[in-house]
Amino acid sequence: MVTSRAIAQRLQGKGRLPRGLLEDGSALEGSQPRRNGNPSSQGDALFLQFSSGTTGLKKGVAVSAKALLWQVDTYADRIGLREGDRIASWLPLYHDMGLIACFFLPLLRGVPLVAMSPFEWVAHPEMLLDAVTRHRASLAWLPNFAYNLLAARAGAAAGADLSSLRALINCSEPVLESSHRLFLERFAPVGLRREALASCYALAENTFAVTSGGIERPLATETRDGRVLVSSGRALPETAIRVLDPHGSPLAEGEMGEIAIATPCLFSGYVGNPQETAASLKAGWFHTGDLGFLRDGELFVAGRIKDLLIIGGRNFYPQDVEALVDEVPGVIPGRCVALGVDDAALGTQVLVVIAEARLPEGAARDELRGGSGL
Repeated sequence: MVTSRAIAQRLQGKGRLPRGLLEDGSALEGSQPRRNGNPSSQGDALFLQFSSGTTGLKKGVAVSAKALLWQVDTYADRIGLREGDRIASWLPLYHDMGLIACFFLPLLRGVPLVAMSPFEWVAHPEMLLDAVTRHRASLAWLPNFAYNLLAARAGAAAGADLSSLRALINCSEPVLESSHRLFLERFAPVGLRREALASCYALAENTFAVTSGGIERPLATETRDGRVLVSSGRALPETAIRVLDPHGSPLAEGEMGEIAIATPCLFSGYVGNPQETAASLKAGWFHTGDLGFLRDGELFVAGRIKDLLIIGGRNFYPQDVEALVDEVPGVIPGRCVALGVDDAALGTQVLVVIAEARLPEGAARDELRGGSGL
C-alpha cells in the first residue's frame, strides 16, 4: 500500500495496519503523470475484470498492461482530457466504468479525482452534486438510472452549481433520451449545459470504451419503433464495429442486429471458460450480445438481445417499460426490472414488472400495485 508519510503514521498509530504493509509514497509527490508511450512489450495480465453483462454468470476477463495503457491513452485523447480537468465519482471499483474511467484514467494521467463511497451515495445521491459544486469537477461518468435518481432528488441539491461540468458521460446500453431530458430540465437552472451530456459504449471485454459521443459534437438521436434512441458515439481509433444478422453476416447501415467489435484492447478470452470464449469470440471479433445499428458512423444501442420481450408477436424493450415505471409515483427510480415470462395457455410471454416502492405495506401499496399493474 503506497501512501503519504502523514497518513502512514496515522494508520500505524491506530494499529489499523501492520507496518510491513506500508510504504512511504512521498517520493512520488511531484512526479509527472504518464503520457502516451509504447506498451507493446507489456502483455502480461495485470488483473481480472469480471464482465458486467446482465445475463448469465459473471465471466473473468484478464486485462493486460498493453490493453490498459492503450485504452487509457486513446480514450483520454478522445475526450480531450486536459490540464485543469477534475473527476468526481461514486462508482464502485469492481465495475469497469469506475475502475478504468474513474481510477486508472486519473491515476495514469495525473488528473485529480474526488471519490465517494458508492454505499454512501446510494443513501445520499446528492453527494455527487455537492462534490461537483465544491471541487468544480469537470468530468463524471454515470449509469442511466442515476440521471433519474438525481433528478428525483433535485430538491435536496439546493445551492448546487454544475456549470463546471464539461462532460457528464452516460455509459449504458441503451442511453435513454428521457433520462437526459429530465436531468437537463432539473439542473439547467443551476448551470448544467446541454453540451455537457455525453455518452460512451463500454465493455469489460474491451477493457472499457469502444465509442465516445457528445464530446466533439452534440449527441445524435434517431426514432425507431416509437423510441428515441441516443447515439453512444463514434468508434475510438483503430476500432471496428459491425452489426450482424442472426447468421453472423454483416447488415447494411441502419439495420438492427447484434453488435460485434474488433479493437487493439480486446480480450483474448474468458479465463477458464473456453465454451463462452468460443461462443462470443470469433476470428478476432467479439460478438457482444447487444442489439443496435450504425448510422453515419454513430453507434445506437437498443439493449441486450436476450432481454428483448416478445409479447403477442410484438417486440418490447424492457428498458422502455422500466423507464415508464420509474415515473409512477411511489416507485423508487432505478429500482425496477421488467421481464417476460412464458405463458403456455396464451402461447406467448406475459409482462412482469418487479419494483421497489417507498410505500409501507397496506392500502397505499395495494393501490399502487392494482392501479399500475405492478
